[in-house]
Amino acid sequence: MPASDGEGASMTLELTPGTTCVADGRVIQIDGADSLTHMRVRDVATGAVSSVAIARIESLPKTAAASSFEGIPAAEWKRCCDLAKDLTPLNSRSTVSRSELEKLAKRHGISVRQLQRARATFRNDPRASALARRPGGRPLGLNQLDPEVDALIKHVIAKHYLRRERPTKEYVVTRARSLARRLKLKPPSRSAVLTRIDREDGYQADRARLC
Repeated sequence: MPASDGEGASMTLELTPGTTCVADGRVIQIDGADSLTHMRVRDVATGAVSSVAIARIESLPKTAAASSFEGIPAAEWKRCCDLAKDLTPLNSRSTVSRSELEKLAKRHGISVRQLQRARATFRNDPRASALARRPGGRPLGLNQLDPEVDALIKHVIAKHYLRRERPTKEYVVTRARSLARRLKLKPPSRSAVLTRIDREDGYQADRARLC
């Protein structure tokens, strides 16, 4: 996502995950889109995570490296940023050739299957931190729900929540659990539904409401 850096009409700043820049005098590092007008960022000095208006973000005169992001170790954060940079161009493509996937997988030292899972995760939540792995190797936010229940939650969110006049999150939780019971599926927990709402409540949600 490009943004003007304020120095001239011809200069732009690519706000891709891992990019280091400045906002209101603070050195920040981009995590990903928070909405159509804001980016989710980490303050390099304090480690605080916040949402910053794209219009306030400027290029950094001198690059600076961040040690971690929300407790993610430096090495893992760098891995996430590198992977996110390669996955970002693929988000707008419906298909990617096997040879291209194999090339990217080799570059990042993972299998094609792992790359495909990472791509699916990043398409759903285009932030570098979404690609972080837990200490045991399991990616943060890994879906452990039954696929049918997960699809049901996404259906309810798309139908009832991604609208200009959205209902409360509790309403979505109630609808998802009620529909699961009618379909004789195990009702998802409140936290499971809220987690998926939060994933959608950024860029994708804003985009849907503006359509």
